[in-house]
Amino acid sequence: MHKRSDSILKSPILVVLFCISYNLGEEIPNTLSQFYSNIFDTVFHRHDNIKGKVHRARHWNDNRTVYKDLFNCLCFISLRSGFNSFNKDKLIEFIGVSLKHVGEDRALADKVASELVSITNLIIEDGFNDYRYVHKSIQEFFAASFVQSLNHEKKMAFYKKSFLDHGFFTLFHSTLYFLEELDFYDYHEYGFIPSVCDMFSISREESVGDLEIPKVIVNLFLEKVSMQAKAMFCLVVGDGLN
Repeated sequence: MHKRSDSILKSPILVVLFCISYNLGEEIPNTLSQFYSNIFDTVFHRHDNIKGKVHRARHWNDNRTVYKDLFNCLCFISLRSGFNSFNKDKLIEFIGVSLKHVGEDRALADKVASELVSITNLIIEDGFNDYRYVHKSIQEFFAASFVQSLNHEKKMAFYKKSFLDHGFFTLFHSTLYFLEELDFYDYHEYGFIPSVCDMFSISREESVGDLEIPKVIVNLFLEKVSMQAKAMFCLVVGDGLN
């Protein structure tokens, strides 16, 4: 998270969110998922407490959990549709679908769109009538949160399509990266393990001890393996060793 080439600390906007979260009393997160999962509550809290305690009238709902569920759905359906940025009409359309998903009135989409943008700043207006996520990883993580919350059948269908449909996998590969941690059991049970079994024609009931790795796979692995040896030398000086 902090040291690799893809560290969040290489992105200015994520550094800002990291610092805001830390300054509001959050512990320094140990994993990417911990960092991203704090972001929504962090920006929501900061909006309500900037310059002291203030009351901000909401057009829709005072429950930040409902806002977060809405935002999760918005991120998923916009990602599924291939949108990282959109005009206001498209944003309102996506929010209308998300409102329906959380059981709210789609007619409120216009007001909720303005409110969600102004409260969170995770979607910003960039130029004239152009809205975008402040960072693509925001969309990808909260889309993963949406998948994690799906009912059993829909979640199974998502994982199955992700690992069988290359185009779908390409679209959601970063979201799947987050799901591997967020939804560890279901990710492996309904996605990763079945895909590996299909690849090698392995029955799910077969004992691990009975499996034999094909020689071609072993050779391919060994071709990619490199080893390093560190040699230690002793220099003899006089009667001692250095």
